[in-house]
Amino acid sequence: MLVLFDYRDALIRELFLSLKFHGNRSAAKLFAEVLYDPLLAELGDRHALSAFDRPLLIPIPLSKERLRERGYNQSELVAQKLAEMDKNRSFELASNALVKIKNVPPQTSLPDKEAREQNIIGAFAVASAPVVSNRNIILLDDITTTGSTLGEATKTLKAAGAKQVFCIALAH
Repeated sequence: MLVLFDYRDALIRELFLSLKFHGNRSAAKLFAEVLYDPLLAELGDRHALSAFDRPLLIPIPLSKERLRERGYNQSELVAQKLAEMDKNRSFELASNALVKIKNVPPQTSLPDKEAREQNIIGAFAVASAPVVSNRNIILLDDITTTGSTLGEATKTLKAAGAKQVFCIALAH
């Protein structure tokens, strides 16, 4: 897993809140610009060591209800900026490959790792198995704490035939 920032840093936290709850597209662009070079370096290493080629970039989706409330998916905004920078040279954006089929309480509202793991079970589905089958995946989340969301999404993608899943969180 690649993690860029420590969420406890006040400036980083403020930037995330601006992105997550106020649709600050400049913050999405900034996160993408900071992530792009380390991502390419990681992909180069993974390609050389484990044939991690032709990956799909999939942002962690929001439930339909949360998307309707917020109007956008903050992880998808960052993924779109990454894709604009990359122009399909290193990966392909697949924003709709994974869907959140359960509207669960926010993970941050739960007291511990066990509650978060239970909360997210069965929350994801693959929209089209042929899209992810036999493909490498880059899974992008904004913030991770226990890794439960990324773990459940990875399990769902692998069950649909994904080869390898590499997880990125902008902050921890």
